[in-house]
Amino acid sequence: MRVLLTGANGFIGAQLVSALRTAGHEVVACVRDPIGFQRRFPTVTAFRTDFNDLTVPKDWQPLLRKMDAVINCAGVMNDGGGQSMTAIHDHAPTALFAACEREGIKKIIQVSAVSIGAETDYAQTKRRADDFLMTLDTDWTIFRPSLIYAKGAYGGTTAIRGLAATPIATPLPADGQFEFQPIHINDFARSVITALEDNRYARKVLSPCGPDTLTLRDMVVAYRSWLGLPPVPQFSVPLPLMRMAGHIGDWTRLMPVTSNQMAQLEYGNSANYIEFSSLTGIQSRSLAHMLEAEPANTGELWQARGWWLQLVVRFVLLLYWGGMGVLGLNQLRDGAQSVWYGFGLPPFWVNVFEWAPALWSLFIAAMLTFSRSVNTVFRLQVVTILIYLAIYTYLLPRFWLDPFGPLLATFCLLGLVVVHRVLNEER
Repeated sequence: MRVLLTGANGFIGAQLVSALRTAGHEVVACVRDPIGFQRRFPTVTAFRTDFNDLTVPKDWQPLLRKMDAVINCAGVMNDGGGQSMTAIHDHAPTALFAACEREGIKKIIQVSAVSIGAETDYAQTKRRADDFLMTLDTDWTIFRPSLIYAKGAYGGTTAIRGLAATPIATPLPADGQFEFQPIHINDFARSVITALEDNRYARKVLSPCGPDTLTLRDMVVAYRSWLGLPPVPQFSVPLPLMRMAGHIGDWTRLMPVTSNQMAQLEYGNSANYIEFSSLTGIQSRSLAHMLEAEPANTGELWQARGWWLQLVVRFVLLLYWGGMGVLGLNQLRDGAQSVWYGFGLPPFWVNVFEWAPALWSLFIAAMLTFSRSVNTVFRLQVVTILIYLAIYTYLLPRFWLDPFGPLLATFCLLGLVVVHRVLNEER
């Protein structure tokens, strides 16, 4: 079949590209960055599609010509960074499904979520697209999987592996009692391909899941052992505190969770394995079996530790830029004599050189706190550091030989900025 696959550059989407091609299907990918996608899959046709814009059926119709099937697995966990959850989960998919009906494409597969009943923006927008699809006269299949995992996965399992790699003691939200039935990406991909090729699964809602119901605590323990790390004590983080952290995470980048994620966790992520297995004939493998079959290497350990490290680095950078701004303003408030008068600068430029660094540092601190654009924050910091070096090299070259190394230390800061950028790269 010739299959149009949306969200093909994400974790699930990229795995489906590989699985579909192995099964002999031709894939046409819909992604926001086709050039980046084709570096990974140079022989796969890719079109630039932004779900924020493609919200009426006519937007999709040119892409659907000569297609036999459509698989939609585009999704986001939160608004922000130019992404609208309503557009990506609801308006664009419903427009795509309506266009499929107009173009006579019968086979449509929608990747939704098992926690679709939760009262969150995430679940409600997903549910509206599911409900619309079920009204159409097509051979639709809706998948509502539990947690999907694999080596190198990001998203939900990144946080679990990050918790597992925590040194000294492991924090567990609400004592880690949230339940999952994790399914390996290969088993999930098999179920999608089965639904694509077999009409017995038309007009059905399936919940792919693994055979075991595991708590968050169980998974953290399993992943810590998988990473080769010795056991450490665990402590519970009260649920109200986690909810508060989620609300802070909605508006800032200072917390590793959002309110949507917390609400989805509380709702539950388990399904009926016996029903799924009997409907599809797929015997999903357990987490314990797959972890043993795919042993962790140094890369997985780095990825797990990087989850905490990127939070630590962000707080250190925030402390630096915020501290520079506050100290700079405090110096002005105290009426400290500026060094710039010694260079014969006019009063206007003396004021600029006194006020601008402090205010700019506070601006960078605000960007680190609120901005979802990692590239923008990275460039702001690098350019600021280089300008700082250039100005002080020209005006105060003796600082290069200062025993406290004020200019040499900026290279350490520059390195930290680069580390922060690398650790925030998911795809």
